[in-house]
Amino acid sequence: MQMVKKGLIIFLSVIVALVVFAPKKSLYYLLESELQKNGVVLSDENISENPIGVTISNAKVYVENTYIGDIQEISLLTLLFYNDVTLTNFIPTQSIKRMLPISVDSAKINYAIWDPLKVSIFIQGSMGIAQGEIDITEQKIILRFNKDANIAPIRGYLKKDQNGWYYEQNL
Repeated sequence: MQMVKKGLIIFLSVIVALVVFAPKKSLYYLLESELQKNGVVLSDENISENPIGVTISNAKVYVENTYIGDIQEISLLTLLFYNDVTLTNFIPTQSIKRMLPISVDSAKINYAIWDPLKVSIFIQGSMGIAQGEIDITEQKIILRFNKDANIAPIRGYLKKDQNGWYYEQNL
């Protein structure tokens, strides 16, 4: 019994050490380079590291070299079995607001090892609440909007079925 206890303590210590000493800024830079491959650039951001993640604040967002808005904060939680990205207060530029008059108060994207083929998404903003997932095997994103959602500004991008309004896009 003593041997099992000792083994469990060593195992948990290794897990904690891996989480705390993982190169979190390097993971952020990897994420940033992957976004750049798709034409998305974050600039002028402030990066601060903590024991279990990275916080990026005051980032300017460019898509295809066009400035589209600011993100007040991005938090990356990096655990071995569970990873989480939380965006807070995306404020689009006035030109983007004229085309698509919505704002995002918070967005949460998480990935867990116990469901390796899905990435969960939760978005809350001026259009209400949307929940969905990215299906990695089918390379598809699906977001479902709640019944109270103010979807008028984005209705042209949505489809409707018996469960309500949803957005679907192949990646």
